Amino acid sequence: MKTPIGLIIREVIEEKNLSIPDIAVKMGTSRQNVYQTFGRKTMPANQLEKWSSVIGITVEDLLKKQNLSTNNQNKSIDSGAFGQEVLDKVIEELKNQYEARIHELKDQIGDLREQLKFNREMVQAFKEGQLGKSKGTPNGQSAGYLND
Repeated sequence: MKTPIGLIIREVIEEKNLSIPDIAVKMGTSRQNVYQTFGRKTMPANQLEKWSSVIGITVEDLLKKQNLSTNNQNKSIDSGAFGQEVLDKVIEELKNQYEARIHELKDQIGDLREQLKFNREMVQAFKEGQLGKSKGTPNGQSAGYLND
């Protein structure tokens, strides 16, 4: 079984320390689509040429990497080089990365909730006419900068 071309593209990007946002701009797509490409098993020739150009490698070299990777992968699996211990370490690392990302997203959600609450309070204050009026002005006249 051949190594998916998307994985080879990702490897080249990582090897060359290329920026996903920059690649997305050059490809005329979103970062999400770039990440989705990494999961692709195959790719039409015209797309492969475009990816090769953007990441700075020839199509031939990209395909050589795919074949080389496939051969090494088969050797590793055939020789039993991927033992349970290695797989357990990979799983643990992925689990840690996902947990860290989940924590990060929960923090962002909390921040957004606080911001939304503040915005709602500001809208309510504005609707009630409290925003822009100073307590020290007679008859609740405008402080001069928001209600003019």
